[in-house]
Amino acid sequence: MTAGLPQLLSAWAARTPSAPCVSDEHDARSFAELDAQVSAAAAALAGAPGALAIVDRNSVAAVTMVLAALRAGRPCCWLSPDMPEPELRAVMAAAGATARWQGGARVEPLDAPPAAVAGWVESEAAYAIATSGSTGQPRLALRSAYSLAAEGERYRVLLGLTPADAILAALPLAHAYVLGAGLCAGLVAGCHVVLRGSPAPRAIAAAVAAEGITFLPLVRAMASWLAMLDRGGATAARTLRTAMVGAGPCPPPLASAFAARWGVPLSRNYGSSETGAVLAAVGEDQEAGTGRPMPGVAAEVNGQLWVRTDAPSLGYLTAAGWQPPSFAPGGWWAMGDRCRALPGGGIEVLGRIGHEIRRGGHRIMPAEVAAAIERHPAIEDVVVSGEPDGDGEEAVVARVVLRPGATATRGELLAHLGALLSAHKHPTVWHFVDELPRTWSGKPAAPAASRWALGLRGAAMAYRATELVVAARELGLLDALDAGGSAVELAGRLALDAEAVALVLPVLAALGIARCDGERWRAAQRTDAASHGVIALEAALRRSWLTADQIAAVLRGGVAARAFDRAEPAAGFTRLYRDVMAGDASRLHARLLARRLRGDRAPERVLEIGRALGPLTEVLRARHPALAADFIATPPAPPVTAAWLAAAAPDIPVCGFAELAPPAAHYDLIHISNAVHWLPPGQAPEVWRALRRGLRPGGRLWITDLFQPDAPGDATLWRLDWLTHGGSHALSVAELAASLAIGGPVPQVHHFDGLELITLEQRDAYDQQGTPST
Repeated sequence: MTAGLPQLLSAWAARTPSAPCVSDEHDARSFAELDAQVSAAAAALAGAPGALAIVDRNSVAAVTMVLAALRAGRPCCWLSPDMPEPELRAVMAAAGATARWQGGARVEPLDAPPAAVAGWVESEAAYAIATSGSTGQPRLALRSAYSLAAEGERYRVLLGLTPADAILAALPLAHAYVLGAGLCAGLVAGCHVVLRGSPAPRAIAAAVAAEGITFLPLVRAMASWLAMLDRGGATAARTLRTAMVGAGPCPPPLASAFAARWGVPLSRNYGSSETGAVLAAVGEDQEAGTGRPMPGVAAEVNGQLWVRTDAPSLGYLTAAGWQPPSFAPGGWWAMGDRCRALPGGGIEVLGRIGHEIRRGGHRIMPAEVAAAIERHPAIEDVVVSGEPDGDGEEAVVARVVLRPGATATRGELLAHLGALLSAHKHPTVWHFVDELPRTWSGKPAAPAASRWALGLRGAAMAYRATELVVAARELGLLDALDAGGSAVELAGRLALDAEAVALVLPVLAALGIARCDGERWRAAQRTDAASHGVIALEAALRRSWLTADQIAAVLRGGVAARAFDRAEPAAGFTRLYRDVMAGDASRLHARLLARRLRGDRAPERVLEIGRALGPLTEVLRARHPALAADFIATPPAPPVTAAWLAAAAPDIPVCGFAELAPPAAHYDLIHISNAVHWLPPGQAPEVWRALRRGLRPGGRLWITDLFQPDAPGDATLWRLDWLTHGGSHALSVAELAASLAIGGPVPQVHHFDGLELITLEQRDAYDQQGTPST
């Protein structure tokens, strides 16, 4: 299957034109009727730039707009109208939405960040799903048109769906789980998709009975309400074949109560916005844990869950633009959840990596503790979190909601846990509450204050990871992990203490550096010369420009009075800096960047400007031996050059930004590297004009540097580099893009997977005389 959802709709419209396709409380469409309406709406949407934000509850009209956008090639996202308006606008900005459609109203134009708009082109995505990720800042997971249909195919094969089936979507289709299990599955299998905007249990029961529903996607809270529904409402639906809980765990007491009321067992589902559904346990398959890999999905458990599908993630959109996906070799995607493989082929999800509670030298997974508590019949809902206590440890804190009419004491729950969990995992603090705070998608959440406290403590302890990584490199442990081995084997190979190595290997795993397969440890990704160079440079920085004393001195006296501008670099620092900024990592970036020239005419002349020179020309000359290149270094320090350039041109001229004046229409490509932060904003407009005048018709201007994320409040540690030993202008891509877009098109952002370097590209329109239009 290679078709997208609109193509599948047309196929069913030709095969079963009058069969019911989608309906809500007020409207209904057959396959042929919906196909015709989608085509008409697509014609109105075609050709407009940017994404379309569809803001609505479940409705036939909203489904029509989503399919129309996909048919027109217009990227889109479906957002919940329950979001507060400020949050909604922030998400639409991150989505690069240039128009908003809401509740049947006309399409409303919007202003969108240029980088986010360009991100759709860069990623080649068709659909985006709102997800806060780990930062809480607005971002959207990007999906291809094919991935939506591929997810629907997983459900079709897994559940044996046919045109005789009917699916009830009572949860918001803006949620990734219901979009896949409801709309996508229905269009792939030719089912009738019944939409409801209310999750009220009696309304759901009535819809199941009236519409002959055979497949019912649920979340745990909704399944709990339906399990408590009176028997008359629950047994009125004789057609229901599969009820599935997704987007969260399903405790055994809930599964038993639901089966007793509805006569069908609760199936289980697991996935993400980035991948769609990947695991499922159907019916009474209690040995499957959270689930088994769905059709078309490969899964491995190596510390965390890794999956591979034929429709991989396309990354994320934020207001800063496109963030490409990060895949392991072989196309494996890390789900970010710590899991364990079960004997029968099932997989049990234990909780998010990084959410562990550390107590008494133990690592405790909150989700594992919560799942054990939920096995008690009196528990309706629970969330477990870690909170600092007075002894410098973390308390295991449980907040529980009891079922209506049920009772349970702290002692009873601890006795219940005694048969399920080791004593160190038992909660030390219990709160019995009437309800839990929830995310917009209905998942229970710990109070924000406890997460803030853990984040503060984690930041204070981050130096420990730095010291370990540097020590592991110096001892050869990182290189030894490439070959792999048990802790004893690694220690013996390096003449280290085996007990100590066994203690630090799990820490390297938690940092994403090592992986464990049974007793054998290996590198999560192979270390290379570029990685070693970065570690060595960071080790030097922590002893020089990035000490606490240096940071405090600049905070007291200002950037203009810092020691960096008065002192010579320490011995060996220049070599380390060159190895990173003009060595293997920069050559890798240059190779990826040079791919952007494929299909263009061969460049004849290039100009490299900045404080890191040589890698790009080296890569380009390997492909175009006749390439001519000029080099200009910018202050404040001597240039950092590739080894070949240092030998070939030891006296590279140094020129300030204000003095740059390349010959008119002379270069096919101008590349500025590791320098833009030193350009004062007042000089920027004239500098960009001068550089653009130096380009030939069809030429490109590339600016490569390190940038902070553009999302408010999401500044990175790169700011400390600029504070203590770098320029302090144009810190973000958005700031630089704003200064570049002077009478020209919006710049493109190139951010390559696995590399911190980002390149901004500006291409100009030219008149017939070859002069840049301004």
